[in-house]
Amino acid sequence: MGSCVAFNCTNRCSKKIPGLTFHSFPKDETRRQLWVKAVRRENWEPSKFSKLCSKHFPEEMIDRTSLSCVRLRDNAVPSLFDFPSHLQKVVKLRKLPTRAVFEPAHSKIVQQATTGVESAATELEEFISRQLATVTKLPLPQNYSAELRSFALTLNFYSPRAYEYVRSTFGLALPHHKTLSRWYQHIDAAPGFTKEAIDALALKIRNSPNPLFFSLIMDEMSIRQQAEFDGKEVHGLINLGFDETDDDSLPLAKEAFVLLLVCINSHWKLPIGYFLSNGLSSTQKQTLIKHCLSLLHQNNVNVVSLTFDGLSNNFSMAKQLGCNFDDVNSLKTCFPHPSDSNQEIAVFPDPPHMLKLVRNTFGEKRCLFSSEIIDWKYVEALHKLQESEGVHLGNKLRGGHIKFSKQKMKVKLAAQLFSSSVADAIDYCHNKLKLQDFIGSEATVEFLRLINTLFDVLNSRSIRQHGYKKAVSKQNADLYLQFMHKAKAYILSLKESRGGLPILESRRKTGFLGFLICIKSFEAIVAKMISSERPDLIYFPLYKVSQDHVELLFSAVRFHGGSNDNPTARQFRSAYRKLLVNAEIKCTASGNCIPLTDIKILTVSSSVSSKTVINVTTQCTSMVEHESSVDEQPTEMALPCVFLSECTNDIVYYIAGFIVKKLSVSLKCSSCISALYPENIPTSLSLVSYKSEGKLIHPSNDVFGICKECEIVFRQHIIKNESENSKLIIMRKAPEVLNRIQSRSYFSILNQHQFDTEPTENHLVHLMRCVIFQYFKVRLSYYCKNLAINKESVRQFFKHIVNFKGQ
Repeated sequence: MGSCVAFNCTNRCSKKIPGLTFHSFPKDETRRQLWVKAVRRENWEPSKFSKLCSKHFPEEMIDRTSLSCVRLRDNAVPSLFDFPSHLQKVVKLRKLPTRAVFEPAHSKIVQQATTGVESAATELEEFISRQLATVTKLPLPQNYSAELRSFALTLNFYSPRAYEYVRSTFGLALPHHKTLSRWYQHIDAAPGFTKEAIDALALKIRNSPNPLFFSLIMDEMSIRQQAEFDGKEVHGLINLGFDETDDDSLPLAKEAFVLLLVCINSHWKLPIGYFLSNGLSSTQKQTLIKHCLSLLHQNNVNVVSLTFDGLSNNFSMAKQLGCNFDDVNSLKTCFPHPSDSNQEIAVFPDPPHMLKLVRNTFGEKRCLFSSEIIDWKYVEALHKLQESEGVHLGNKLRGGHIKFSKQKMKVKLAAQLFSSSVADAIDYCHNKLKLQDFIGSEATVEFLRLINTLFDVLNSRSIRQHGYKKAVSKQNADLYLQFMHKAKAYILSLKESRGGLPILESRRKTGFLGFLICIKSFEAIVAKMISSERPDLIYFPLYKVSQDHVELLFSAVRFHGGSNDNPTARQFRSAYRKLLVNAEIKCTASGNCIPLTDIKILTVSSSVSSKTVINVTTQCTSMVEHESSVDEQPTEMALPCVFLSECTNDIVYYIAGFIVKKLSVSLKCSSCISALYPENIPTSLSLVSYKSEGKLIHPSNDVFGICKECEIVFRQHIIKNESENSKLIIMRKAPEVLNRIQSRSYFSILNQHQFDTEPTENHLVHLMRCVIFQYFKVRLSYYCKNLAINKESVRQFFKHIVNFKGQ
């Protein structure tokens, strides 16, 4: 009979202590060494009689299920010992810096970062422990931590397939999808006001150190008219959430009316309810809004604005709430709070929706009148000019902006049409180029600029922006109010035609009336919350009152359906529940708006060094020389003669300035960088000087000349070879441009500088190569983009008809 070989352990087999068992060292060499290392006996090797008692093993490593004997599990390693002091591990704690002093803001950031790290560490620790338990066949804990529950729900929401892959790959460490379903059942998410969302909102307000202000946004989303029975209730019928009666005779619902709260002075939003209907009347909407505001007031939610789109019954609803839009000279755009008569709520017709309505009116009526005729033909003439020249005057005007009837839901097209870049281009064609097609375009330019500035103010997002895109604050409130007064007078003066009815008395008045209401509500908000002696807000980003937020919610709901982006009522409820559980709304690219916070701007890369560009050029040159020996044939045709017009020359000059800006960042040689800039800025009126607000760059004559040579070669080979291989053709012809310009005295300022380096590192040649390849990158990107834009997707057109039916 033996005894335990552990330090300070006196257990022997002869004592026969109940429950105590003795175990020999394993024969497997790997496990045996783990046991020896755990015992910590110096220069000691166990014999076949050496044993350890069960006191030194955690209970979960001991298998007591057998009636005949007690065994150790396959992964059992001793870990419970009473070592003497010289064998115990000493854990040295890192001393905290005695002089570290954190400001309050810094300490808050550190606290948030520490909390996030601790949460991630807890989640990772539990995930790994569950994975190990599965591998070693140990029983899994019944409960999941809050961090792991959050991770599982989030991953399953964004991709159920990815969730199943992670779960199967990492040893079932994540809960089964049925367990997730049970968690989701804690939130009812039935039509009506969502109690869980309102309770969470009230808790958020109670724990906030500062008062929070909210914008209430309403909108409808079309759903598939289909009844479904899940074994308990029928989904898909009209349900306004007020009664619990199950009446199968109700008609099918065709839309979901959604209410969403957006926090104005914080960065979060929350849906608070939805209602299934077959088209709500203005009276029904008014009842729901009043009930919603009363419910929010009971939970100390301070709502300052209400946003809706351009449907006629939405304006009727606002009138029933207490607004008055009959007299455009004295609009009443605020209504009393149903639970607090001392508080008023301003209404905002959705500015992007109003912009689309104004664009539709202008494009379909073709002519409006203020002091002079505002004519659509100038926009068409600009598009025609740019198409004929093959380049654009610094704007994004395309065929889709002119023929917009199949894309009326795209706010982007309307915003790009009513832009300062389009107005500048038309003004440039009139004043600089003196083109006959643009005579009398002054009123059109004024109209485009005013609508552009008005939309910039109503779509402001940040206090860090510039001009009218900056959020309204006490510093710029007076400037904004002056502009709003000017915009109001201008809209009031608009007429259908010379001597015709005012536009606000016509049948197409909705967009213009909506902008007037926004102006009046803006003035009320500024007077109450910004310009007062004790302002409630430092600044007010008016993007918070936009319907873009609820459009992102609709986009997330459609994304949940995968390829089926026209959900039924039951699918809508499921997605709505998951959105509430995940407590955040991310967008996909399929919504009716684009959140700027999630956009990565893709531009031509200029971060590569000049040496990299030189290497690429060398490879291209060798490729051309090699292929020329194979493809040399006496079938060469004369290239077409290309003349660059004054308009094209100015556009090339504009692109050359962009290239100078890019190369100035990537190049390191100060002499080469200085050669890119002109000695004196030209005083003649060019597109750059016409559009510049101090940020556009004038190129040197050398850069401009090289860019003109590139444009000529580009046009010659595009005209000659109109094929899908145009990109390869142009990249092959880049060395040809280099050979052409080397015979001319470009960058003569670098004649002496080129001898400062080795012949293979001639900066003069390398700089010309950089300019050539940068120009071709920009030009090819633009050319390929135009090819893609001109292709119309019929499938996408009909999909949008289904998605936005009735909106």
